[in-house]
Amino acid sequence: MLQGAYGQPGAGTTVGLSDAAALGSGGQLIAYEHSNKGWIKVASLKPFGIQALRVDELAIMWPWKAVEWEAGLIQQGDDSYKEQGFHLGAGRYLGQTMHLNVRCVAYYRRTPNNDLSRCIPYADLNLLYKPMTDLTLGFRLINPTGSRLDEEPRTILYQGLCLGLAYQLHPTVTYWLEGHKQQGQVSTLHTGFRYQPFKTLGFRCGLSAQPLQPSIGLEGSIKRLQYAVSWQIHAKLGATSAMTLTYLIP
Repeated sequence: MLQGAYGQPGAGTTVGLSDAAALGSGGQLIAYEHSNKGWIKVASLKPFGIQALRVDELAIMWPWKAVEWEAGLIQQGDDSYKEQGFHLGAGRYLGQTMHLNVRCVAYYRRTPNNDLSRCIPYADLNLLYKPMTDLTLGFRLINPTGSRLDEEPRTILYQGLCLGLAYQLHPTVTYWLEGHKQQGQVSTLHTGFRYQPFKTLGFRCGLSAQPLQPSIGLEGSIKRLQYAVSWQIHAKLGATSAMTLTYLIP
């Protein structure tokens, strides 16, 4: 079921897939911004309005000794079938212009009989490079070793490569462009804008190709609480909605 919806097992539990801000910008998979404060995040995404495909995520990050330590749990499915992943990660700046984040994701399945599959680990690597003040280049590699559920090639977990950029056109306007390549699938292009006229309210819009899917979103912050909601429209399957709430730890 989930493999058919996303192309590969584990695609629904890819870290960050449930993030509403990312969906609102056309489905970006690279995080170009980082907080120097700890946070707790809850997120939910509902593909095409189908409850059985819903993705939920709970994550926490805490900076310590110049390193951003994070942990989280993400799952997709319902009581009849679930895919779950637990992730641990660490990120830090390498000098003034580069940032590296490395995560280890432990993936497993839960059947209707409450049986668990064996736990499969894989890596998730993110690298940012800032050659100039307004430009950030991004690179993300998911499951580079090709971890799989068993020996059959079709059971390989989600494996993808992302290249992108974020350019600040104005203090209130940022533009994104990303290319994604997933194992066994055609390459896709994602592009979008964020307009942040107020701290409490900002707007996102984006476009994802292959297939063509427009998206829109709202975001902002109220004191220590950050919020984002978004929708992406598929011509035949309908709308995918997402919501993210992040609390900045004092």
